[in-house]
Amino acid sequence: MIPHIIEINSYTQVESVIAEYANLFSIDDFHIQRTFPEKDELLLVQIKDVQSTLATYQDKQRLITLEGVDGSSSEVQNALLKMLEETSDKILFLLPVVEPQRLLPTILSRCKFISKKTHDLIQKPPLLPFLRIVDRNNVRKNMNVISGFSKEDTLRCIEEILGALPLYPQYATEKNMEYILKIRKLILDNNVNHTLGLDSILIFLSQQGSMKVTHET
Repeated sequence: MIPHIIEINSYTQVESVIAEYANLFSIDDFHIQRTFPEKDELLLVQIKDVQSTLATYQDKQRLITLEGVDGSSSEVQNALLKMLEETSDKILFLLPVVEPQRLLPTILSRCKFISKKTHDLIQKPPLLPFLRIVDRNNVRKNMNVISGFSKEDTLRCIEEILGALPLYPQYATEKNMEYILKIRKLILDNNVNHTLGLDSILIFLSQQGSMKVTHET
């Protein structure tokens, strides 16, 4: 099968990508092999280990996932390319990458490229962990999390915060709702920088104590 390069936001998405392909090609867990990078890159010995495994299972359908190819050396990528070219059609390689531009052009030309990269707020980061920034009183320290938000992203995040407040009874007060709605209106009317507006909401909430989640779905 043609190897697939999957562009993702982070390697936390790999599990769902594997599940999607396993379901699509009806491959059970026993025939899925996942190789993780040593530190930030794959090593040549890991490529050889995969080759050794494939020599045993060439006649059986398998799903092989190699993570961190984009951070690996040219030597490793060339060894991978040779393996891709010599592998049975029953083997499907998945190469999830965050920076596809770091791949060798020869690998890019040999594979099918699919982007699953998204700018949804769920990726930067999920709402509840995001709100726990407040719990740790690290709002300003974590400003890099929201510094790249567009105005649209910021407004969507504020809507999510408003929707999540009922999970935190001590935060679901009329005073808090009024403050958040006031800042949202200022952002909508372009009367305050959207990033600073969101920052002010988080700081306002952080001054009111620790968040305790009472219900998560």
